[in-house]
Amino acid sequence: MIEQAIEAKLITALEAVVTDCDIVGFWQTETGNTRKESPLISVVCNPRNVETESLPLLSCQIEVKILSNIETDQKKAKIIEWTTVILDYLYTLNANETARTALSDTGYSVTGFKLDGGTSGIDTDSKVFYSIIPATISCSV
Repeated sequence: MIEQAIEAKLITALEAVVTDCDIVGFWQTETGNTRKESPLISVVCNPRNVETESLPLLSCQIEVKILSNIETDQKKAKIIEWTTVILDYLYTLNANETARTALSDTGYSVTGFKLDGGTSGIDTDSKVFYSIIPATISCSV
């Protein structure tokens, strides 16, 4: 499944730039001490959109969500650090065709990457700082 493969490759790439926080994916099974609570970084590759009926082109919407506990990150050092290094990596994907090929695999080739804005803030109910970064990955199959 292309969505699962893209998500796994993106998680692997993000683990190279963020080494002090769990990174989990929707399509990935939990292993070891991987938590699904703050602080964490989650990556979701949503089901694909087929661009046309006759051409093998598709796009997947992804979302990278970064969460940090207000109690343990009162000065926002971690949420800012994690968001900065992840954005730097994603900007590289956006600008560099060679970097995008690292997300390709047998059966599909990543041909484009576009950041779609994002949002950051404080969720006082959950007591977390958050950054949510959506993007679109285009592929040919």
